[in-house]
Amino acid sequence: MSILSSKPSWQKVEHLLNQVLDLPEEQREEKLREFDKTVPKYAKPVRHALIAATQMTVFDIGVGGFAKDLLQKMVSSEAEQAIGSVLSVYRLDKVLGQGGMGVVYLGTRNDGQFEQQVAIKKLPLGISSPEGIKRFEEERAILATVRHPYIASILDGGIDAAGLPFVVLELIDDGERLDHFVTKNEYTERQILNLFCKICKAVMYLHQNLIVHGDLKPSNILIRPDGYPKIIDFGIANLLTSHDTFRSPRLLAATPGFSAPEQSSGGVITTRADIFVLGCSLEAILPPQKANSELFAIIKKCKQENVDDRYTSVEKMFDDITAVLNHAPVSVLAANKIYKVKKYCRRNWLFLTAGTTIIASLTIGLGSTYRMLKRTQASEKIAQAAKLDKEYEARVADGYRIGLQTLYGEDKAPEEKIDPKLIDKSILNVGLKAKEDFDITNLDDAFLLFSLGKLFKFREDFENAVTLLSPLEAVPMTTPIMAYLSIESRSELARSLIQVNEKERAEKIARQLLIDREKHNLSYTQTHIQDAQSLAKVTGKAEDEDYIVTLVRKSIEMELQKETPSDSNLEFFYNQLAYCLYRSGKIMESLGAFEKSFEMQRKQGIRFLDDAAAPTNLAQFQIYLAQDGVKPEEYLPDYLSIASGEQGSPTLYALIQGLRGEAALLTKRWDLAEQTTRLALEKIKEERRFRAGWYYDVVAVRVQSLTRLGRYDEARELFQTSLAALGNEKINARWEFKECKLYLAEAYLAAFENSKEKAAPMFDAAEAMCKAAAPRLWSKETITQNLISRMRKEALQDKR
Repeated sequence: MSILSSKPSWQKVEHLLNQVLDLPEEQREEKLREFDKTVPKYAKPVRHALIAATQMTVFDIGVGGFAKDLLQKMVSSEAEQAIGSVLSVYRLDKVLGQGGMGVVYLGTRNDGQFEQQVAIKKLPLGISSPEGIKRFEEERAILATVRHPYIASILDGGIDAAGLPFVVLELIDDGERLDHFVTKNEYTERQILNLFCKICKAVMYLHQNLIVHGDLKPSNILIRPDGYPKIIDFGIANLLTSHDTFRSPRLLAATPGFSAPEQSSGGVITTRADIFVLGCSLEAILPPQKANSELFAIIKKCKQENVDDRYTSVEKMFDDITAVLNHAPVSVLAANKIYKVKKYCRRNWLFLTAGTTIIASLTIGLGSTYRMLKRTQASEKIAQAAKLDKEYEARVADGYRIGLQTLYGEDKAPEEKIDPKLIDKSILNVGLKAKEDFDITNLDDAFLLFSLGKLFKFREDFENAVTLLSPLEAVPMTTPIMAYLSIESRSELARSLIQVNEKERAEKIARQLLIDREKHNLSYTQTHIQDAQSLAKVTGKAEDEDYIVTLVRKSIEMELQKETPSDSNLEFFYNQLAYCLYRSGKIMESLGAFEKSFEMQRKQGIRFLDDAAAPTNLAQFQIYLAQDGVKPEEYLPDYLSIASGEQGSPTLYALIQGLRGEAALLTKRWDLAEQTTRLALEKIKEERRFRAGWYYDVVAVRVQSLTRLGRYDEARELFQTSLAALGNEKINARWEFKECKLYLAEAYLAAFENSKEKAAPMFDAAEAMCKAAAPRLWSKETITQNLISRMRKEALQDKR
């Protein structure tokens, strides 16, 4: 913030400054030393103002007075007279704005080649000086190096007839300043943060290129109607020195209220000056009554008076904003362990009944678990359950996952982890005690069992899930909340029963659930569809499969009729529809549904692990059926961060990297296929049964990539060890198909390592094995046939 514009006694500063300016340059230092003694309060501000006055244009100082008014009139007059004139191949149509660093015109290219409206920034003759020209040219030079979708681009530049520089910029004619845009569009806190993350990415790019913007106020950040930002006005930007710092008088020109203390005081300027201003801008666009404590902590961190106390980089600020969006701990509050525990469970209010309390109690001592559970759940459960599926569907799946990852310490160092068996035993003891004391009329007891049962189901401990969920079959549906609890707990129970092969009981529960959902108005939800799927899995009847398609289509129709359709629900519904259509042989229609599911996911942003479902499903369709490796590589890398972080999933990470490897084979990027499959296998080596043996799918891809890189010995060793490991697995039709894929990979290796003649019968044998192992999947347009055709063609026809 400029001292002259912020201090109440700025007139005194101006008066003292004029005394100094009236003196010859060699006598000014003596006068300043005199001020140190006579008016010490003003000595430093006068020194800084003197720097500004001698090295900047009058507009940058902000002292006001007759001189400034006169110059403003001169510039305005000159700007008006320039309208209609031609500058190079551009006609100046009107003045868009003016300030200390020049006048901006709306211009039109009129050379007859093509029509284009642009913004033209020109240094007025009235305020030109060697220093002003130098600074203008520096701004132009900085802009010439910038190429980023969220930053206004330079298109052209030159020198006018008077010898003054001008620059032609991208016109953001449909953009609104940041603060006006979020107010006009009534942006929620979440929408504001998502938008601000884009702004941070642009500033990160600037800093990576050693550029400090210096004036990132809301009016210098325009937002287009599509919600994408454009940073403008590099009039006071500077390139950093080799030491990433500089002292620049021009940064005194920054806007009051949106400038770092060091900009006002003439101190050392670093990228942290921009961080300070970003904090100011974020504070300006967040409604104070809605901003949470984490955001206040982030803003406070940005706006620290001491440079060293701020974020060290915009990346760190970006990470904390992303953490808020993901309901994860922010770094500025990370020292608070209680806070961190709460954050891991924030995504799912229902989970707080058991999950949060269990985690907190593990911190305090496993012995007090049950007591703490009972103490915390009563005040929250009724209000949260009353939200029914609306809150439940949005939060429950990811909330349990994150809570469990926190408990089991998936990404912690070995010495920091608690033995998973100890945690399992502790939670089970809590659940069994709750079951023993279960009072069917006590809502707290019922929700406790439901929460713990779902925890064990998520852990794939289906036997204990059945044990804890079974008492809830008797819950009476006498109130909306009790009906909700009864239906959702039985839904979880039915899916768990299928896993422990109690299919008859699962079928009975699933059929009754379909009736009860209609009766209690809990239909056309994600769990409703899962109930229908449970029934179809057990019976295998065509009419039950057809009912799923009808139900999904109706669910989509009902969702779209809502005033505010849920993108999350639509993502799930379209995904389920796609699978149903694919199973019925409607390939192209299923592709459209997969694409719609992916579209709904992208609208929500990448927040939770479940957000990777739609893109990975679409990628499999594009890779295996459409034989397209280009499109999946465009979006799959975006989901690696959510899978690999503190709250990530090694198996999901392996799925994404494995699919990238499959895509890379199609585009013949052997190095990328080798790299991604190596990373995938590292994550999944202890989880070989994931997705019915995805590990072996990745091995097959890796063998092919190593083969194409000429690393035959590695490829053969991997094939042999993997085939031996697969032999120890429990074999069923799907596992046998993994064996087929390994033999296909061996044939592929043989073709390149030895000869095509030797490989041809190996391909025939592997193909026969595949056909026998998975006859239902065998047709011209299916994954199996496409895979074999591609591998055979590459191995037997490609040139070495």
